[in-house]
Amino acid sequence: MPIGRQLPPLKWCDFLEKAAIDHQTDLSKTGELSGVGSDGSTYKERIERYCRWGGSIFQAIDFGERKNPAEVVIAWLVDDGNSKRTGRSNLLSLS
Repeated sequence: MPIGRQLPPLKWCDFLEKAAIDHQTDLSKTGELSGVGSDGSTYKERIERYCRWGGSIFQAIDFGERKNPAEVVIAWLVDDGNSKRTGRSNLLSLS
């Protein structure tokens, strides 16, 4: 992202919340720590159960024990244990 360019403010989306809650409910039942649902669903498929989207979209999950949202974002930026650093790359490519 060019220096000085700001991202637009984040906006809440009830449809994305529903897709995330579905996944959280699934994970809590299975005990899995995965971005893929027990039915094999991807984040894109879960989102498309509720809405259509355009542009870039990605999933960012943190399974660590964090004290606050800032720690979650820091964990995504550090992206420790992920040699491809996809979390970091996705966050920094938002536009």
